[in-house]
Amino acid sequence: MQVFYRSLVRHKLLLILVCFLAAFVAFPLSQSVESDQSPRSLFSENNPRLQSYEQVVRDFGGDTTCLVAYSDPQLFSERGLERLSGLTSRLSGVNGVASAMSLANVPRPTAPLVGTLTMAQMVGQAASSFDELRQEVLDTELYKDVFVGEDGQTAAVVLQIDREAISSGDLRQTLDDVRTIANENDETSCVVGTPALLSDVFTHLERDAHMLTIVASMTMLAMIFLLFRNVRWMLLPLAIVQVSIVWTRALVALGGVQLSIIDSMTASLITVIGIATSIHIAVRYGEETQRGYDREEAMRRTLSRVMPAVCWTCLTTAVGFGALFMSGVAPVRSYAFVMTTASLFVGLASLLLVPGGILLGRFASAPVPAPGEERLKESLAKLVGWTTHHAVLTTVVMAVILGVAGVGFRWLRVETDFTANFRDESPILRGYRFVEDRLGGAGVIELAFSAPEVPTADYFEKLRKLEDDLRGIPGITKVTGLVDLLDFFREALPITKTPFGGFLGLSSDGLIRTQLEMLRLAKPTMIKELWNQDGNRMRIVLRVREKQTVAGKRELLASISERAERILSEPVQVTGLWVLMTYLIDSIVSDQWSAFAVAAIGILAVMTLAFRSFRYGLVAFLPNVIPIVVVLGLMGWVGWPINVATAMISSISMGLVVDFSIHYLSRFRQEREAGASFDEALALTHQSTGKAMVFANLALMIGFSILSFSSFVPTAQFGALVSIAILGGLLGNLFFLPVLLRVLVGRA
Repeated sequence: MQVFYRSLVRHKLLLILVCFLAAFVAFPLSQSVESDQSPRSLFSENNPRLQSYEQVVRDFGGDTTCLVAYSDPQLFSERGLERLSGLTSRLSGVNGVASAMSLANVPRPTAPLVGTLTMAQMVGQAASSFDELRQEVLDTELYKDVFVGEDGQTAAVVLQIDREAISSGDLRQTLDDVRTIANENDETSCVVGTPALLSDVFTHLERDAHMLTIVASMTMLAMIFLLFRNVRWMLLPLAIVQVSIVWTRALVALGGVQLSIIDSMTASLITVIGIATSIHIAVRYGEETQRGYDREEAMRRTLSRVMPAVCWTCLTTAVGFGALFMSGVAPVRSYAFVMTTASLFVGLASLLLVPGGILLGRFASAPVPAPGEERLKESLAKLVGWTTHHAVLTTVVMAVILGVAGVGFRWLRVETDFTANFRDESPILRGYRFVEDRLGGAGVIELAFSAPEVPTADYFEKLRKLEDDLRGIPGITKVTGLVDLLDFFREALPITKTPFGGFLGLSSDGLIRTQLEMLRLAKPTMIKELWNQDGNRMRIVLRVREKQTVAGKRELLASISERAERILSEPVQVTGLWVLMTYLIDSIVSDQWSAFAVAAIGILAVMTLAFRSFRYGLVAFLPNVIPIVVVLGLMGWVGWPINVATAMISSISMGLVVDFSIHYLSRFRQEREAGASFDEALALTHQSTGKAMVFANLALMIGFSILSFSSFVPTAQFGALVSIAILGGLLGNLFFLPVLLRVLVGRA
């Protein structure tokens, strides 16, 4: 192997040219990675809830509703309705908006089949007052709390977003255009709905990932510069990370893998691996130069002693993230592919860039000792002596910490209220409050079920009973079905009656069939949204409030299903984007514990192979359980829910902190092989690798703390939890790992 490391040093220029050439060739391809932002990308293909949703989409077109709402005290006036008409017309022209409906383009309740005139024009023709029109609308169940609030001042434009816009990246641009037009109409206007909520989640995560990649990475690198005061060692981690990211994204593009919401933080985790690797190399290189070796010999010795550990850490990290391949959720599998590939690329990039990046040129390459470094080394030497001589006390303290943290598991909960992911001052949260206060719920649930080919009067009575029953469920603010549509238009179907008030001798069933056929001919689009006559399917659309507890949402969905099946005497589907979002985190975390078990077994096996000893593998593995238990327990204690950014925190924690144990044990074994006693080897390892661990953790914690300033709550929590996991890994390795070495390996 010494020949190999000498070859790396000798061909340093060629290696760095090959590395940058490969990155240059891969860069255009890395920019072509596709991102799937559709709800279906967050579920496994065989997920029953996703299958129900897609069936409803095929039958009725699906729920893609957004509301644009604002307040206008003069809404029921010629000026107010003209203003609403202009807004509706402009919104309907936005690319990605399938339709826009408001009071301006729906029929007047007293003349529902006259669709060519606006309400304002009809008022002028009939010489009726706007007060009469206002009362007509507020008395119409089909319009109230849909197009206008009960206060008669809150107007809403109901937008149906094109499903193609939702499944592609066009949704964000569509919503940006909608918000621009809405704000031009009224600066207090708000845009709400599940598509808007989902788009904002993606936007915040991508923005925060960009912030971490730029701001936090620069903060970490500045911290490295302050520690080592050498530009080379500041730029080297940046080069390793960026090259690894470019290669990874290029491979993702070649493999046709689509990224999703879960992949937004991968760049930050690659940054962690790259910076930690660079700091360990820098510390060892500094030690070798201080011993009097020239630059090339110091680099050769550094590579021969550190690169094996670097390769093993990259492999264990890849194994840890690779365990997520067993997930049934496509985005989790894509995340596993990205992180597994990136972990291996960090090792390759380090191998290619480190020799040339440090040795080429005449500028100083040795890192300058950090301020207070000698005092830190003395403190670490004393610390390892204290912990090993008080092994029982150290173990008891660790057990108490784990026990207290473990109690917090009982309070862990899943967050299904996506508005809770935003700060109080965020526009989307203000919008939801406005809509839920003025228009009832902004969430939409679809209740779909089989229907007879020819509905009878008795069947319509059953539907009417179901709707009345659903309106009595707490949390449901609006119920709309075919019964309501028929009631609205019934008085406008005069040919079903004789001039004398009779019904042309039609039976009740015949009357229903005649009215439905006339309605289908007069308003085909409206009736198709509620009744798929060809597929013998029907649906009822429910409006609900978004801000409900997890238990409240699940109880609501169970109650809807139970009542519908009892009245209809057949299975029903309770679905919609609101339902999918409710169970989104469940979908992501459903198999996280089994994936974590596989990761743990795989990492233990790799570390056993690396050290050719099960006992060493166990010593390397156990300290890394501490940060996982502490992080999850802390989430329970402080009431932080499992959300879109923290759903895989256990696997992320394991992947982040396991590297330090490998570097520690690798150095310990090297000192032992060099003839040091057990206690001397521990002291030397604590002073060298322990110092590198402190520096790396300090830089990473400061970098991730930048995320706590995010306006997106999950990102802020993610930054805090990753920092805690890193700190927990540091404490576990500095305090507990030496004790495990003494107990499981001994002085032999």
